Amino acid sequence: MPFSISKIKNKIKPVRPNLFYVRIGVPRIFYSAEIDSNIGGSAALAASRNSNTSPWYNTTADYRSSTLPFRCEAAEFPGRTIATSEDTSHGPAVSFAYDTTYSDMTLTFIVSEDMKERGFFDIWMETIMKNTGGYDDIQGGRPAYYDDIVSQVEINQLDQKGENVIGRCRLEGAFPISLSSMNLNWEEQNTYQRFTVTFNYRYHHVDYTKVPAKSF
Repeated sequence: MPFSISKIKNKIKPVRPNLFYVRIGVPRIFYSAEIDSNIGGSAALAASRNSNTSPWYNTTADYRSSTLPFRCEAAEFPGRTIATSEDTSHGPAVSFAYDTTYSDMTLTFIVSEDMKERGFFDIWMETIMKNTGGYDDIQGGRPAYYDDIVSQVEINQLDQKGENVIGRCRLEGAFPISLSSMNLNWEEQNTYQRFTVTFNYRYHHVDYTKVPAKSF
């Protein structure tokens, strides 16, 4: 019987990297009046927060957006590294585990016509570090409390039919540390605008229980 890679693939049923969605939790500071002072006294940004991004979050769900999961164009299922130290006191070296390290996570988002996704992350980052409002602003550069600005990021891998989640990874204590610029160019006519967000987080945990994908 001749070897057939297609038959092997049919047997192992490999998952596809384009079948996924990401859910972003909203940090606690978004529900605080302090957000207005933390955005540096910008009336325009405050108005944007109230009129443009408020539909993205509410107090009734753990994850607040029905469209943001599908505006995430690229993500990654994160790995982890076990930090070790070597004991060479006797015989061949032996490595002992002493810590787990996690790399930052980068997500790529498509920008829609209302730019809600860009505003969401811009305002989130504004709340983390207060901008300097003026020469005598003593609160310029003041960071917000950690518990107020962190949230959860959940990456979901779907099966071949897109009907079930077969793997979930939840980042705990996540907050954005880098927001990329968006290039503007008259020559780029047959593409769409996108940006990347890099998250730092404390740790992640995984669940490979097969469950039906959430409806949107």
